[in-house]
Amino acid sequence: SVTFTSGGERTSSETGYLTDSVLARPNLTIVTGAHVTKILFTMDVKGKKRASGVEYAGGPGKLRRCLRANKEVIISYVPFHDSLQPSK
Repeated sequence: SVTFTSGGERTSSETGYLTDSVLARPNLTIVTGAHVTKILFTMDVKGKKRASGVEYAGGPGKLRRCLRANKEVIISYVPFHDSLQPSK
């Protein structure tokens, strides 16, 4: 999505949320150009199913990899630059 700063400048989700301090966090992994092939689930201590990681491929024919999370799994299905593409 596209938002505007208090100064009226146009900004994307990428520039609005992925600041230098956020990108420097040691507990954040951002994988670009990947396609999630499976959301991995585990049961929590209360017996509820929760997302615990993802299986992904870097593109067609690429090797699949798994990432596990200790706390949260965040999946973005809209590319960050998508809202900035010209309309057809």
